[in-house]
Amino acid sequence: MRKIVWILIFLIVAFAIYWFTTARILTSGTEAWLDQRRAEGWAADATVGTTGFPFNFQTRLAELRIADPETNAAAVLPSLDIIVPAFTPNRAAVSLPPSFDLLAPDAKVRVNSDMLSADMHLAARTSLALKTTGIRISNLSAIGPDGWEMALEDGTLRIDLADAANATYDVSFAGTHFEPGRALKAIIDRDNVLPDAFERASLEAAISFDRPWDRMALERARPQPTRFDITLAEAKWGELELKLAGAFDVDANGVPEGKVTVKAVNWRDMIQLGVANGVVPADIAQTAESMLSGLARASGPPNTLDVPLTLSGGFVRFGFIPLGPAPRFYLR
Repeated sequence: MRKIVWILIFLIVAFAIYWFTTARILTSGTEAWLDQRRAEGWAADATVGTTGFPFNFQTRLAELRIADPETNAAAVLPSLDIIVPAFTPNRAAVSLPPSFDLLAPDAKVRVNSDMLSADMHLAARTSLALKTTGIRISNLSAIGPDGWEMALEDGTLRIDLADAANATYDVSFAGTHFEPGRALKAIIDRDNVLPDAFERASLEAAISFDRPWDRMALERARPQPTRFDITLAEAKWGELELKLAGAFDVDANGVPEGKVTVKAVNWRDMIQLGVANGVVPADIAQTAESMLSGLARASGPPNTLDVPLTLSGGFVRFGFIPLGPAPRFYLR
């Protein structure tokens, strides 16, 4: 019995030494990371401490201020909590405060939320490559200058490493009650015929990058997308409903090359909305509607339009007809 007691005492002491040693390493390692960023020209300041004995390592960065000199993007947070279980150190939970500021060269955005957190599973190597993450958003709002604002009632984002060799990640997102804000809605919907919020939005896709997402993604340049395989992207806004699927490659300049198919429900309302906003000239709206009516009848229900689009040479094309410039996919 005495041996068992001594063994238990030894294990308790050994674990306490392990916890306090690791806590000190986490604190000093975080402080060293901030020092390295400052040496590279960043603004990086915070008060760092680790608590949570005995089951967790909870590292808090209080009064965190960090700015990237290359992009001039910055964040000011009253605190940032990183919680690592004592027995599974390659897993972490990151919690952001209920309110913080994001800054760009010409704008400041105040972000508020009831919940903005991420659970991450990282590779057990010094690179800390991302294997899985789940991000939960609840009652998020963002308020910027000149009346700019947006809100999201509820959202979940999950990212899973699908192919390490090609840095491919499966991405899924589901969100409800997204409000684009008065300023953006006024541009899209001048006559205010649509509701203030999207009923839902979702995405299922596989995205490949030129290198993995790991700690170098923050310390150096961000990985750049090289391919999108979109199983389904969907959004419903009032009576309007859009769905998109397809695949395209992305070159080094962020220019996409490939094909996607867009399905639009109640597409005639979209043309009228375009006319009201001045996007679609009134004198060609009737011609466009007649042409698209034929496509709709050929593809299914008359109120549903399936349109195959080609992304090529920096433009979006319907057949040989250029519809406009293609979006660029580049992460700064």
